[in-house]
Amino acid sequence: MADLFKALSDPTRLKIVNMLTESQYLCVGVIAGKTGMSQPAISQHLKVLKSSGILDAKKMGPEVHYSLNHKKVAEFQKTFNALFSAKHGQDCTECPKNVGKNKKTAK
Repeated sequence: MADLFKALSDPTRLKIVNMLTESQYLCVGVIAGKTGMSQPAISQHLKVLKSSGILDAKKMGPEVHYSLNHKKVAEFQKTFNALFSAKHGQDCTECPKNVGKNKKTAK
């Protein structure tokens, strides 16, 4: 999971993932064109994302097409939600929105 957080910590990689949420698949050239970056630079970002497991790659002719690994995305969402909802639910007295709500008043 830490590898995925690290992969998503870069703004360019986050932009690439966002592009792939809107497309079934994209190749390096298309991503480079949309970001204004060189193909080698995009290839390096895709390598990091692929090694984290969030991307799948499929060779189609001379090009490699990248898509989101929806299973990995679902696992990430589940873990991320569990991480924050377990400690910081409506009863969390540390959360700014709940400060003072759960304190019992002394009589």
